[in-house]
Amino acid sequence: MTPKDPAPNFALSTHPMLANIESLPENKREFVLIHGFIGKVTDDTVRLHQGPDLFHYYEIPKDEIVYAEKAVCPEGLDLTKLVLSSTTRITYVSLSRARATLPAAALAEVVAAKNKDAGKLGHDDTCPVMCRVNGHCICAPVDYWLTLDQEKARTLGVVVL
Repeated sequence: MTPKDPAPNFALSTHPMLANIESLPENKREFVLIHGFIGKVTDDTVRLHQGPDLFHYYEIPKDEIVYAEKAVCPEGLDLTKLVLSSTTRITYVSLSRARATLPAAALAEVVAAKNKDAGKLGHDDTCPVMCRVNGHCICAPVDYWLTLDQEKARTLGVVVL
């Protein structure tokens, strides 16, 4: 067997995520990862819960999901990792039925900043139950999008409905 020949029991094929990316226009090729529990799925949307409660969730256009797979979680959580174009508009829905739309990149940015801040402190006591995976918080704070000042909302591309 030469380095160019794979083992006979291993078939090489294009990874499904890369196959999906090839069909996307150039302006949709910057991606973010978001994690959560998959809730209700319709023909048009996928509901993503970032914690164990059913009162706060994100509605994601189903046709905007580039790739999805189960997340490897030593904590035993059954989470899903979604790959979205950074510009995909998702909708946050709160218990009070208040809603906000935002680009997927804003959610990824807020979660990354939360983890960066926690790293500086050495811990994060504000991460909701079941939102910590591999030592990182995967959730934005509850109702974060509904409490932004106008300047921050504009910067992140958030529109409260």
